[in-house]
Amino acid sequence: MIEYTVIGRIWPPYGSFVLNASFELHVPHHQALMTVHVHVTDNVLRTIVRTQNNVEIRSLRTIIHGHIQAMVSVGGLAGGTGYLVQIERIEWFDGDAHHHWHYDGHFSGLELPEIVAEKVRKTVLAAQRNIDCGHAVRRACVEWTDAILDPEDTLFHCFRAIDVIKSSFSEKLVGPGMSTSASDNDEMNWARMRGTLRIARFDATEFQKQSTASRHGASPYVTESDRRIALAFTREIIARFATFVIEGKGLSELEYPVLPAPVFH
Repeated sequence: MIEYTVIGRIWPPYGSFVLNASFELHVPHHQALMTVHVHVTDNVLRTIVRTQNNVEIRSLRTIIHGHIQAMVSVGGLAGGTGYLVQIERIEWFDGDAHHHWHYDGHFSGLELPEIVAEKVRKTVLAAQRNIDCGHAVRRACVEWTDAILDPEDTLFHCFRAIDVIKSSFSEKLVGPGMSTSASDNDEMNWARMRGTLRIARFDATEFQKQSTASRHGASPYVTESDRRIALAFTREIIARFATFVIEGKGLSELEYPVLPAPVFH
């Protein structure tokens, strides 16, 4: 039996938030049955999680965050307050040593090389000011950020980011601008986006599956590796779309090789 202690706080520190709850979670992806005891006093969160199997720590954080956030949100319904759960660290003992994991809001492993990162920043900021497509770029960036900050619904927000870009291809592309076409349909929009941004045909249902489930109140668990794959893939689409908006033409084969389809585990 492994015991994890999840420590954090509830924001904003409005009044004195108190919560005590216990429940069991069956997590198929990790073949784990978790016993969870949540305790919040004066907005300070301390949760004990016990499980027979070792669970990847970031995935554990995602799972526990989603359930506690749902409980805390109930507390704000009556009072009109938007409470947010912030998990600051997780401590555990695996039988050999004590371990500590601190969360600082940074998604390690998604960093771009600085030269590439600077180019992406400049391109995306410039594209956000574009009269025709600026809103799509801005909306996609917000959704991508929400995908990091809302770990339970990463694929939901990634799909929304991609979908808003796809919708920008709902009109015939004519040079740097767009004009309305009566023959548009959704599949054509996907095809235009893939062709223009040089993206391999991918199964959007992998994203839609969670997007739909989330809207219907049954969001499935997502592993940390799948979160990373979805975030990296979506960011590349946003960056390529921003480049297209600025240059007003399809991307070059030399500079932009075909972006492979994501493979989820």
